[in-house]
Amino acid sequence: MVLLALLCLAVAPAAARAQASPSPTAPSPTATPLKPVPLKTGHAFRQALQGAVNIVLPRAEVRNLIDRLATMHGIAIVLDRRIDPNRRIDAQLTQLTLLDGLKFLASQIDAEAAVIGATVVIGLPESLDRIRTDIALQQQALKDRDGEEIRQRTFALLQGRTVRWDDLQTPAQLLGRVADQFELTVDGLELVPHDLWADGVLSKVDAPEALALVAGQFDLTFAWNDDLTRIRLTPSPARLTVEHVHEASRDRIEAALPSARTEFPRAKLERSGRRLRVTGTVGEQEQIARLLDGDSAQEAMPAPDLGPLRNRTFTITTKRATVVSVLRYLETSGVRIIYDPQLLAAAGIDLSRKVTLSLKNATAEELFRSLCEPLGLAFEIEGKTVKLTPPPESPESL
Repeated sequence: MVLLALLCLAVAPAAARAQASPSPTAPSPTATPLKPVPLKTGHAFRQALQGAVNIVLPRAEVRNLIDRLATMHGIAIVLDRRIDPNRRIDAQLTQLTLLDGLKFLASQIDAEAAVIGATVVIGLPESLDRIRTDIALQQQALKDRDGEEIRQRTFALLQGRTVRWDDLQTPAQLLGRVADQFELTVDGLELVPHDLWADGVLSKVDAPEALALVAGQFDLTFAWNDDLTRIRLTPSPARLTVEHVHEASRDRIEAALPSARTEFPRAKLERSGRRLRVTGTVGEQEQIARLLDGDSAQEAMPAPDLGPLRNRTFTITTKRATVVSVLRYLETSGVRIIYDPQLLAAAGIDLSRKVTLSLKNATAEELFRSLCEPLGLAFEIEGKTVKLTPPPESPESL
């Protein structure tokens, strides 16, 4: 589902975003401006993400919910400008870590959550994956530079900094602020559309992270000049990839390959003994690493206990999404899904096939019938688990 918004929402604790402003009546001459509260970084930030979250808010606006979580836990959270901050969702987060809770909330608005620097970023899945991949490429491009002076410059650009901006700033102005902090000049700002963003903060981000998080929301990337004092904005390719060699036992690679090829058809996989060379996005690299560790990619994130599936209803809208991505989304909302990728592939069932769904308050039976029937998949619902299998052979086919 495509969601549009006029503002990019970036949330820090309320006190951290407060600024002194004169009273409309009689300001006190001794009033002291509020100082930004330091955001958690490093070990404290990681501890906060792994700390417990317990919040139940029915029909909560996304903006208010994220603002509340950021304030409660003292961290920065950024919402992509293309996600509607006024959308209402039912927040029921119990028995979860803060990070898993934010990932679950993101799944409810057709988004994903990822940690960049000391900031949790919530964005549209494909766009966020491209931004994270661009960051990895830009960071590596800096590290590959030679020369003593260039190494000193690279060190400065890769130091994490906090970037704050005021309410109703344009993204071009924000890019200028980032450039000032890292002593850069930005060319190509005319490619950035006019927009007005809410005040916010990026915590402990380096230059590639800060630049990509802003420019990437307009499908832009950037190139460095020779002495790393200037960048030029350019349109981003539709797909960016990084190469990584994963090492695992031969048996583990053999077991993971069918699932990896089914779930990530656009990734390039080259096996050589105990090594698997993968050319894909950062998100694909992470999911394949989990498969090689013996974890299902769909089971990588815990989900809250929302009860038996037959007692639940589902509202889901997708447009040409792969079946496997829908299954992944359902896993984040408390559905346990079991299937054998090799068995399904042998039966000619392609989980990378794209489907379009528009369901409101559908039962689990209605949801999986809509999802599975076009592929010829059989399903069985028991408790919180759905088992997917090829259809049973009819007597005529025996």
